[in-house]
Amino acid sequence: MTAPMKARRLYTRREKLALKGVQNRFKRYRNALVSYWFCRREAPELHTFLQSLGDASGRNLLFTIAFRETWTIDLLARAVARHMPEWTLVVIDNSREDADRAAIATVARKYELPYLGLPANPEWSPNRSHGLALNWTWRNVVRALRPHRFGFIDHDCFPIAATPFLRHLEKQPVDGPIIRPRFVENAWYIWAGCLFFNFGLVEGLKLDFNHDQHLRLDTGGRLWTTLFRHLDENSLDLVKFEPLSLTSSDGERVYTPACIDNCLVHFGGGSYRRGEEADRYRATVVRLIEETMAG
Repeated sequence: MTAPMKARRLYTRREKLALKGVQNRFKRYRNALVSYWFCRREAPELHTFLQSLGDASGRNLLFTIAFRETWTIDLLARAVARHMPEWTLVVIDNSREDADRAAIATVARKYELPYLGLPANPEWSPNRSHGLALNWTWRNVVRALRPHRFGFIDHDCFPIAATPFLRHLEKQPVDGPIIRPRFVENAWYIWAGCLFFNFGLVEGLKLDFNHDQHLRLDTGGRLWTTLFRHLDENSLDLVKFEPLSLTSSDGERVYTPACIDNCLVHFGGGSYRRGEEADRYRATVVRLIEETMAG
């Protein structure tokens, strides 16, 4: 840990006149209150779920927040088993509809994955809903299980090769790709779709996975206050985003999904992309994942 850095949002004159800074600071408090209330809500199966995982102190738990889609969980389960066998994939379901939850639970049972449905999430915004789901999981599951290492991976972020997270976490509290917002000085965050921790180095912190609108930090951005600003970025060994180009099977389209350290590919919008073009993009990404598992 180092002396904490100070971050500053660069508001335009128009934003200052509109009191945007005041509004965004107010939203921080609103989000914190909603999170506090939500994290105190109980999931009926929580006790049974925790018992089923037993002593996790020597295990590496990889949590994915499921939402609506089954194909992502099916593919992720197989990709993690192939490329990240040192991690136990755990499905935390944030879906709104009972039918979606039942379908995802069926996939989890198929691959013998631990599964838990969250309490009904009150947020309509995807990033706020995701942040609440991560906060609930941290406070009610991770802190109860006290795993050796733990991570969060998007349900549509698929490993395509062995990952370096355990090696990096031997000497630092966190790993994942950094994102730097525009119009902000001295602030950064790690993308919440690929965010890994050494539990022993963060267990005493009040981690908050909400976004920070004032500092333009997306889901997980409030970790800047409790963790990231205390770290020496130059001393961290972190995975990074890298370019990737994929050509559709008919050769007519070239897609550029996010790639992390040549070991993970993020489909992006797995719960929301619809239509013929989305299907073609999905088939292209899935083909890559399947090929890496067959190799």
